[in-house]
Amino acid sequence: MTLPDPDFWDLFEGIPLCDADALAARLARRPIEGIAGFERSLHALLRSSNTRELLAACVVVHSGGRSGESWLHFRLWLIGQGRETFTGVLHDPDAVAGIPDVIAFAAGRRPYPHYPELLTVAERAYDLMAARTPAEPAALPNLRELFSR
Repeated sequence: MTLPDPDFWDLFEGIPLCDADALAARLARRPIEGIAGFERSLHALLRSSNTRELLAACVVVHSGGRSGESWLHFRLWLIGQGRETFTGVLHDPDAVAGIPDVIAFAAGRRPYPHYPELLTVAERAYDLMAARTPAEPAALPNLRELFSR
């Protein structure tokens, strides 16, 4: 598994689960390279969680139905659960059945676990940071180039 930037998981500390606005606001206080590091880390974690074993567990949770989008949103949600839950489920995909949100979903008390907004957190943080920056927008690095470094 590709390891995220050392500060990646710290950003989630103390923020309610799946609160993309709070996460983006916190990330926007970091230097621009920290925002880019978050985006690169997020995509590295998405790649490392794209396993047959986790997909099989997700299909069971989702009662056999799945789409590419729901699979992506599920993995984003899993990342949003934090380091301990994410790494625990990667090591033992069956452990997903013990996560409270998954239990509530299976009982019909919650929607399917998803967190699509996590995909836009770095972009939103960049926009917040750029809005506070007195420099001309043209002086800021291009978002796509910054995230691909």
